[in-house]
Amino acid sequence: MNIRLTAMQELEQKEPTQLDVLHEFDKRKGLKQYPKLKNKLRKLERGYKGEMLLIDYLKKYGESHWVILRNVWLNFFGGFECDVLLITKSGLYPFEVKNYSNTFYLKDNIGKINEIELSKHPVSQGQNAVLSLKAIFKHLPTPPDVIGSVLFIGADSKVDIQDDVLHLNILLRNDLKDFILDIAQKERAYKGPKMNLNKILKTLSQHEIKNQFPAINLYSKLKQQIQSGIICSHCGSFDLEITKTYVTCKCGMHEPRDEAIVRTICEYGVMNFDRNLTMTELVDFFDSQVSRSNVHRVVKQYFDRCGSFRNSQIVNKKRPFSEVYHHFEFQSKKFKVISGPKLE
Repeated sequence: MNIRLTAMQELEQKEPTQLDVLHEFDKRKGLKQYPKLKNKLRKLERGYKGEMLLIDYLKKYGESHWVILRNVWLNFFGGFECDVLLITKSGLYPFEVKNYSNTFYLKDNIGKINEIELSKHPVSQGQNAVLSLKAIFKHLPTPPDVIGSVLFIGADSKVDIQDDVLHLNILLRNDLKDFILDIAQKERAYKGPKMNLNKILKTLSQHEIKNQFPAINLYSKLKQQIQSGIICSHCGSFDLEITKTYVTCKCGMHEPRDEAIVRTICEYGVMNFDRNLTMTELVDFFDSQVSRSNVHRVVKQYFDRCGSFRNSQIVNKKRPFSEVYHHFEFQSKKFKVISGPKLE
């Protein structure tokens, strides 16, 4: 299975997502007094988990040559997003993915969850994506078939749809395996001209727009709420023992000190993704857990600098540590000590 990025996504992946930024603040207790941001984070987490679960199903039951695009924003007389767009040799399959834990209700084109009316409901979003994609590709010599679906992937998701739904499949998680196998069977039986992937991607690029919900820097707003310094890479605890070689936690995690310092700088960088960093602010952020000389040594070894000597800054990686870990070469490895029950 080939998960591709569009040219615009290649550029945008240099910046963190809303989910990345809110996750870093939440790890440091920064959202406690901001329930709207906390709810936003939980919604984004559910959406991400739902999309990744769909991709796991596609990898397991689909074909290895299939191509997947995620979170593609397009404009055709109005912006819309394809949560997951599957490209096979015989057609395009846009999925609108909803990871609800309750019943989705639709009547008279009014969608509700828990009796709360949705400003935009997934069925209309899915139908709009199908109609827009068909119009985008209609000029091609052989326009691809566009088969759209709304997938309610939550384990406890239910639907109560009383309207007639056109141009769209309504799927629950239990339907997904058979639906993917059916796509594969239809592709094998397909006798028409094969899809030209390059033409499909080129056509999409002509209508692609930037992510309509980019991350914003919340640091000045949340600075007083967050706990600074190193946190455990496994459990998020602030109760750590820091030695010359390792940062250890009661949960059993042992992380090399240099790696913990680099990771913390990256976490701070995600929260301040719109600029490069200074040595002074990093030293302040470690809040005396690590000396200035050690912060300086680690920065010199693992990060690039920019600007003049007097006003040089540390180049911000901007991405979560897990995504930039391969940029660094740590000499020691972290490990977790699992303590068993004490013997009497």
